Amino acid sequence: MFSTGTNLLTHLLKRNCYIPARFAQYGVNATKEQLGMRWQVPWGKHTDPGFRNQHAATHAQEISKNDILPVVTIRNVWTWMQSMCHHPYAAQWEHYEKCPHLKVAKDKTQQQQQVYDWNNVTVTYGAGKMSYQSLVHLWNDWYSSYMNPSASYPLIMIRMEDLVFHTESTISQVCACAGGQLQQPFQFVHDSAKKDSPGHDTRTGYVEAWIKYGKPMQVEAGFDHDDYQATMQSLSRTLMDTFSYQNPPSSQG
Repeated sequence: MFSTGTNLLTHLLKRNCYIPARFAQYGVNATKEQLGMRWQVPWGKHTDPGFRNQHAATHAQEISKNDILPVVTIRNVWTWMQSMCHHPYAAQWEHYEKCPHLKVAKDKTQQQQQVYDWNNVTVTYGAGKMSYQSLVHLWNDWYSSYMNPSASYPLIMIRMEDLVFHTESTISQVCACAGGQLQQPFQFVHDSAKKDSPGHDTRTGYVEAWIKYGKPMQVEAGFDHDDYQATMQSLSRTLMDTFSYQNPPSSQG
């Protein structure tokens, strides 16, 4: 998913983890990807998992998807929406006057009461376009697809916040789960993990991330009350509870 630390995860794994069998096969001059740490899953790192069996990213057509262990990053929906407001990537929706602007005005009733409906979001993936009811529904639906009990493949889901505040412990567990070997000493990513990724915001390095994500959440996440209420109305409680995410305080006390 966009803006959830995917580049940070990639850099950390490539610097610190390798698969011993791959090292034995390719030797000391192997690339990081030859050592088992790919920068994206074959269906595309941001692509909705519903496309897993129908799409293969460029240069990944020959890779067996059943031989891949996806590592999926998730971020608290409130700070994720804040970030998407600043840099929406491939997501498009009407949010020029306010953001996240989850609902838009529709026709009035016969009693002249204003009717509101969800502000649809369209995302252009490499596999094609998909529409979601709103920005918060994009977060709900995208991650719920990975957590669907009918999914027939293993995966790891980690919180971006743990990548920032518990970096070595998180990467060590991911590496071990994949059958990898951790290299020593552990190498952190001090500069922006996006500096070599065109089109990304490169302002946040390691120290900046600690400061940024260590702050208490703003009242109603800094959104207007309508967006706060709309988020609370539609937010997946399953996802929030599973990853121990908290909601920001309400302006109503």
